[in-house]
Amino acid sequence: MTTASQVLGRRLRTQRLTSAPLPTAADVVRRLGAVQCQERDQALHSLGLRARGATYASVLAELDSGAFVRTHVLRPACHFVPAEDVRWMLALTGPRIERGLAARQRQLGLDDPRRLAAAIDSVCQLVADRNFLTRKEISADLDAAGLTRGDGSWLGHLLLAAEVRSLICSGPTRGGEHTYALLGDVVPPSVRGLDGGEAIQLLAQRFFLG
Repeated sequence: MTTASQVLGRRLRTQRLTSAPLPTAADVVRRLGAVQCQERDQALHSLGLRARGATYASVLAELDSGAFVRTHVLRPACHFVPAEDVRWMLALTGPRIERGLAARQRQLGLDDPRRLAAAIDSVCQLVADRNFLTRKEISADLDAAGLTRGDGSWLGHLLLAAEVRSLICSGPTRGGEHTYALLGDVVPPSVRGLDGGEAIQLLAQRFFLG
């Protein structure tokens, strides 16, 4: 009979907390499939605990290089995702996330498809050509163009919608702040495409392995 202590020990080993660390932070993200990172710095430290010889600076450098990205995937929460997996994960889970946010989008005035698409296009134009911008900078530019509505929740949901549609993702940090980038500027379009069945199978494998 398996005891609770044995289950805990196996989980700690699988999570690479008591077993050999992985070579890089990106390998850790790859092994776990996706890592929730609503609190970015704490999540970076979590990766560092599992990577060989890692420091906060080295893990952050991997994120800034695009080895893994920060985006909304799986559910309405930020996750670190391997660069090669972000497109198929978003294709699989993005539409469901957006459907689940429909009521809140109506409250924020983001339920008109044409208006939402125009606002997302404006954001994409702002960060095009590797013009990495912080949320504050995007907000200021949209304000100047007369495009913002309501409080900060409006912009947050606008950026979330652009992320789950595979249009934007994290860019390099600047001054300690998270920036946004076009997904195509960070992750090459040719990186791994899977059909729905293959994507579900791979996601399940990642979950149980991690």
